[in-house]
Amino acid sequence: MKKLISVAEIKQAAARQEKRIHINSQTLITPAARDAARENGIEFVEESLAVQSAPAVHGASAPMNGNGIDPSLLARIVEEVISCLGNKTADPSGLRLVQGNNVRMDDVPGEPGNRVQRKEIFGGQAPPFPCTGFMSMQSGALSRDMERGELCYVVQGTLTCSVGGREHAGKSGDVFYLPAKQRITFSCTDPVKWFFVAWSEC
Repeated sequence: MKKLISVAEIKQAAARQEKRIHINSQTLITPAARDAARENGIEFVEESLAVQSAPAVHGASAPMNGNGIDPSLLARIVEEVISCLGNKTADPSGLRLVQGNNVRMDDVPGEPGNRVQRKEIFGGQAPPFPCTGFMSMQSGALSRDMERGELCYVVQGTLTCSVGGREHAGKSGDVFYLPAKQRITFSCTDPVKWFFVAWSEC
């Protein structure tokens, strides 16, 4: 029987300080759950069905469709994707429009409340494809060791980026280039939101 891993399961695993989740060929993982696992340092370990002992999400009596998938399982997947992406429209050519004001942000692990939030929109699976999304801060400072080069477009408010003791302030409409292999401190005194594009090869 198919088993679904959603953001809720990742949050529970993180609360238990687990760093591995065992899966098999019958496991379905939502895109948002993969993002949450990566942010919490959790990896998926694949096992054969013969040694997999984790219980299924739904009982054995749950009705199945022709492909052996519980319809309620499909409903959970669709609901999570919609709730995580907000409004996202597509053109037949492949063009995508994400309405930024409707994107639902996730709290950054380790940051209290919703002081710092993040949401990846189009996540690159491997270089040279970039990872893109939004970040926001209410106030204070956040330091990050930049593993990848990153462009940041300030959508609203004023964002200060500090490196090597030097501060640079960018207001709405400004763009930062943040080099890889540097420790950057983001700070603000009022709410700020920015759009980022990060890539693995710089």
